[in-house]
Amino acid sequence: MVKSAGQIPWILVFLGLILVICAQSVTITVSSSLRTPSFPGSLSKKHKNAFSNGHTSLSRSDHNKRQLQPVPAPLSSPIPASSAISPPYYAPLFYSDNAMPSIPRPPKKPSLLTDYEYHNHWDPQNNTLRLGVLLSLSTSPSDYESTTIRKAILVIRMAVNDVNIQKVIPGINMSIVLRDSQDPYFSTATRGAAALTAAGSLISAKVGGVIGDLASDLTKYEALMTSSVEIPQCSFASTNTMLSNTNLFRYFYRTIPTTNVLLDAVFEVIKHIGWYRVLFIYDSEALGWAGREYFEQKARNLGVTVLDYQPLNTGGVLEDSTYQAVKDSIKENQSLIHVLIATGPTQYNVLREMKNAGFVGPRYGWVTANDISDQIRMEPDASEYDGVIMVENGWDLKGYEPYENFLAVWMQLDPSDYPGAADPVLGHSEAEVYSCVMMMANVYGDFVRRTLGSAVNDLSPSSPFICEVISGNHTKDIDVPSYYQTRPYNGPSGPVTLDLNCDRKEGSLVVKNYRIYRIFNSVTVQSHVFKTRMLLSVVAMAVILSIIPMVVEVIIDTPLPTNINTRKYRWVSCKCARAPLIWYILSAIVPVLMVVFGAFLAFMTRNVAYLWNEARQIALVLYNVLIFTVIIIIAQAFPPDLYMVAFYMTIICTYATFLLALLVLFVPKFWRIFQANRNGNQQLTGRL
Repeated sequence: MVKSAGQIPWILVFLGLILVICAQSVTITVSSSLRTPSFPGSLSKKHKNAFSNGHTSLSRSDHNKRQLQPVPAPLSSPIPASSAISPPYYAPLFYSDNAMPSIPRPPKKPSLLTDYEYHNHWDPQNNTLRLGVLLSLSTSPSDYESTTIRKAILVIRMAVNDVNIQKVIPGINMSIVLRDSQDPYFSTATRGAAALTAAGSLISAKVGGVIGDLASDLTKYEALMTSSVEIPQCSFASTNTMLSNTNLFRYFYRTIPTTNVLLDAVFEVIKHIGWYRVLFIYDSEALGWAGREYFEQKARNLGVTVLDYQPLNTGGVLEDSTYQAVKDSIKENQSLIHVLIATGPTQYNVLREMKNAGFVGPRYGWVTANDISDQIRMEPDASEYDGVIMVENGWDLKGYEPYENFLAVWMQLDPSDYPGAADPVLGHSEAEVYSCVMMMANVYGDFVRRTLGSAVNDLSPSSPFICEVISGNHTKDIDVPSYYQTRPYNGPSGPVTLDLNCDRKEGSLVVKNYRIYRIFNSVTVQSHVFKTRMLLSVVAMAVILSIIPMVVEVIIDTPLPTNINTRKYRWVSCKCARAPLIWYILSAIVPVLMVVFGAFLAFMTRNVAYLWNEARQIALVLYNVLIFTVIIIIAQAFPPDLYMVAFYMTIICTYATFLLALLVLFVPKFWRIFQANRNGNQQLTGRL
């Protein structure tokens, strides 16, 4: 049987749910030869009855003596000797509410984990609020996704440390439980079985929340299970609009905008450049059927003709037939403008193949949805990717305090303990990962404070309520989507507010055009942000340098008044007695240099699309300045009998220069703002 792209094999989900439900009614008998599981200080009546049935018993005094463990040891602490030998690996089982044994680690360390993470963040830690992490830990380090996954693990460790140090959740420490969502032992062609098994393993471990996954086709399996048992889950990378279905994914939210937000930005680029005939190439798993329908409707509303909808038959690996289908579609439709929506690896493979086939270059335009500049720059012929525009979630928010604080802590991490950390270039969802963890922890903290009220100040680690929280009995009360619908989380990825579909309302989008002169001439950009203070400093310096000759002229060669009589008026003109032309030349040096340099910049950026530059407007202003300046200079040479003519010509040319500059530079901007307000379009397409 052949399934359509993006369709969920519901039988796998159904079987997974049956396993979870059945597991809740099964009591695992713990042999006396095994270590007795330890539990929080105070247990509910149901828990006491289950563990007093001949297996083990806990007296009331023992309960009262239990204390919460202190803040977990720093993540860089050495590996305990007792964990040096891994226990035998068994398939993760589903356990009842009455037991939570440590799920054995696999005998072979997943390729993306460090030794410390493998030994210390796989088994659930007692007396802590356990945060589950679902990622494809067995991904090859050479794959494109490996960098994103590796950095996500580092940021989660950093965020959990911050939660514990800052005491975000009163009386509760947080720990990490890692699971491989693509364990080779359970992996199948649909990849769903391994994802369901990993999610069920975390549910059995009594986690208080889940972070993950990367790919939308895995996240939808996992989120369906976590939402069914009312456990909050957050994804920092899954953009498929199917996950917006709150009937299926009630406790799921994400800190990355959906594909609809990215598609809106793509259409803004298309509309402003003036492209009205495009070929749409998409990965059905990344976009989903709802995303394609949204693209089709948006194109129809904007009057954009879609020449063809070309799906990518990936399944994890691009086949030659897929490449050929794209090439045939480009040739058949004679398309010049292409929109490519796919995951990072697929996007890079398609662009590389199309470049080799001659479909990427100055004649063609490509608008894509991921920043793969790191991979492109590594190629010896990177300059051939001319005309590629990438729309990506912004991460460089320099000057934004939460981002600066996050970056400061990130740069202080020890790369020996956090391999891949302290990298000043953030481009792999690090800020979104941090926001996922902190948003969930903040809601937990608010829930504890609201429930205990003033008693939170005298909180005892053995409090029955605290024990219930860390045992996972209150996950249904941690409604992160509802909490952040009325207030923003001001995190390192920008303010995050969730809508009624539990999606991020907006994202800071960055549009990168690789036709920019600097990139393909190997000019290193030292400062990515040209701040207002710097601009004012440059302008002030130019004005001061222009005024200095005038001041010196007045001091050294004081102008003398000259009477000029006309028929109706008497004018007084002040001019230097000795060689006034010299002072004119000295005063004009700096302005002339600025005009020449501005003309040079306008010429060098003349071919860049107007959406990202104002070369044409600046050039027009400079030409007007040049023309009016020549007229003023000529007028100054008029004889005294024509003084009135020279005076009015000078005044008119001076005012006309400023007026035309304001009109050319600002009227188009105000007109666009007026149109956006009239059409009710308040969406920002990004910044450069």
